[in-house]
Amino acid sequence: GSYSILASSVIGANSIAYEPVPKTYEQLIENVKLNQIEEKVRCKNVAVGDKIGILEFSDQKVTALNHVLVEKEKTSNKILVNMTTLDETISKEMPNLLKIDVEGFEYAVLKGATSVLKKSSLYSIIIEINELGSRYGFSELMVLDFLSQFGFRPVIYDPFLRKISIIEGYNQNSKNTIFIRDIKSINRKIKNAQKYKIFGKEFWELKRK
Repeated sequence: GSYSILASSVIGANSIAYEPVPKTYEQLIENVKLNQIEEKVRCKNVAVGDKIGILEFSDQKVTALNHVLVEKEKTSNKILVNMTTLDETISKEMPNLLKIDVEGFEYAVLKGATSVLKKSSLYSIIIEINELGSRYGFSELMVLDFLSQFGFRPVIYDPFLRKISIIEGYNQNSKNTIFIRDIKSINRKIKNAQKYKIFGKEFWELKRK
């Protein structure tokens, strides 16, 4: 829930956080309470994919490595979790940003979010792409092509220069790739953004609506 904590505690945004593994979900709840942002963050103990159903999920001690299991994977540490879609759960919301970190299951999450991806309020998506999609029959190119159908293009952002640069493919220098649809609108937000200083260096925060 680190991104939810940053968005809601530091920026003051309203967030919805999804976490399918019960013990990790409990940690998420604890972090939200610790930062006193219960009114800002809605936590959901459920997986997100391309349909409503039930998934086999790994249940490892290193929670960051937990992921959707496929038939060929053998592990004694597994659990069954409920799965929903973003279209099912936030169809009435007007999201500004999506952060996706699902250990290779990105394409399925996006396939279940076609209505959300069409929303004019959604100006950016951040996806952790770590080349694990092949275990589910997906590829990074499929993710890029799918998002391009909704007008989203991969970019890199330099917060110190306030510069957005369009790139080909996903960001090879970072686990996270930023996708933006309306670059002119984002540039306007950056121009009017509040300035911050960390370790003696200044950068700009995008303003929320």
